Amino acid sequence: MNQDPRTPVVTIDPPAVSHPGDGSAVELVLRVTNPTAAVEVYELQSFGVPPEWCHAPDSLVVDPGETVPIWITLTAEVTSQRQPGPYPVTFSVSPLGAADAARSVDLALKVEGTLSYEVRSELIKATGRRGNFTLDVENNGERTINLAVSASDVESRCRTQVEQRLEVLPHSVRQTQLRVSPRRSSLLGSAELFSLTVRFEPQGEAPRWIRTLDLEFEHSPLLGFRQAFVALFLAAVTGLSILGMIAGPRLVTNAATEIECRFIDDGYRTTTDGDGPDPLKKEECGGDGVPVTAPTQPASTPAAGQPTPGTTEAPSACTAHITASAGTKVKVTSDTGLALRSDARTGAPEVVTPGVANGETIEVIDAASRCDEPNRILYWRVRRADGAEGWVADGNASETWLQVVP
Repeated sequence: MNQDPRTPVVTIDPPAVSHPGDGSAVELVLRVTNPTAAVEVYELQSFGVPPEWCHAPDSLVVDPGETVPIWITLTAEVTSQRQPGPYPVTFSVSPLGAADAARSVDLALKVEGTLSYEVRSELIKATGRRGNFTLDVENNGERTINLAVSASDVESRCRTQVEQRLEVLPHSVRQTQLRVSPRRSSLLGSAELFSLTVRFEPQGEAPRWIRTLDLEFEHSPLLGFRQAFVALFLAAVTGLSILGMIAGPRLVTNAATEIECRFIDDGYRTTTDGDGPDPLKKEECGGDGVPVTAPTQPASTPAAGQPTPGTTEAPSACTAHITASAGTKVKVTSDTGLALRSDARTGAPEVVTPGVANGETIEVIDAASRCDEPNRILYWRVRRADGAEGWVADGNASETWLQVVP
C-alpha cells in the first residue's frame, strides 16, 4: 500500500519521560515536517493520557519542505483516580481534512508518584529492665516505600530487636515494635541512660530520603546498690537471730569460759613436772601443754618494696585500645559506627547525626585521651573529613572500635 504523499514526517524528543506525578511541568518537542510543495495545516491529537495532563496546540501551519517544532507540556498529577504507573501516549498529526494521511508517534510516559513519609514514636524515653517502643511510619506519598530499618546505641552496649524490612503502601501507616535490652546485668546495679538511633533507609532511593529517630532507654536493674545493701543487712540480722536461738546455750557457756580463762585466773593451772611447777594453759582454755612463757615468733613482714601477700594492684578505670598522637589517622571498626559527641562522656550531646560510619577514617587532633570512668570508656578528640570535630569512644571491655591506619 502506497503512503499518501501528504503524510507528514513526525518525530518526538525525548521518546520517553519519567514524571514525579506532582503536577510539575515537563516539556517535550514534537517536530512536524511538510513533505509537499504546498502550505499545509496539520491537526494534532493525543491518546492514552488524561486530557488535563497534556497541553499542546490543536493545529499548526507548515510551509512547503519546512519543519516546525511544537512544544508539548505534561503536568501529570497522581490522584485517587489517576494512579502512578506507565502511560503509553500516542500523538497523531494529520493534514486538515485528510485523516487517512495521519502520522503517529509514541511517547513512553512513566508517572512515578511522589515520595513522602514520616517516622515517629509515641514514647521517646523508656525506663525499666527492658525497653519497648512502638514506631509508626506514615507514607504520605503516592509510591510504595520499602524501608531497611536498623537500631543501635552509639557504644553498642545494648541489644536491639526490630523488623528489618518494612513495606509501606501509599497513604497508609505501618507500625512496628523496637525492643531494647542492655548487655550488662539486669539484676543488680545503678540506673544507666542509653541513647538510641533508629535508621530508616528507603531502598533504591537517594540518601536524602533517609530518616532517623532518636530515643532514650534508662536501664533500671531489679535491685539498686542501696536496695541490695539493705537486703543483705536484713538477711544477716535474720541469720544471726536464728543462729542465736539455735546455739544460744552453747554460746553462753563458751562466753563464760572465755571470761574465766582471760580475766579471772589468767587461764593457767599449775602442775608438777620435773624439777618444779610449770605454768600451763588450762584444758578448758584450749590446754595444749605449751608453757605460756614460751617465746612467740613475730609475724614476718615483707621486705621493703615487695607487695603485701594477697593483694593485687587495682585495675585502671579505662583501658586504651589504641596508641595515638595528634595527626594519627584511625578507622572506625564498629559495625554500627560511632557517635561524634560534644564531650568525652557517654550520653553527651552529639555534634552531628549520624556520627562516624563503619570503615570511615578520621584524624586524632588531641593526643590526650579522656576517661569516662563511670562507664569505663576511653574517648579521643577527632576530626572528620568534612571538618566536624568531637569525641569518639575507642572500645569497651570486650570490643575495640578504632584501628590505627598505617
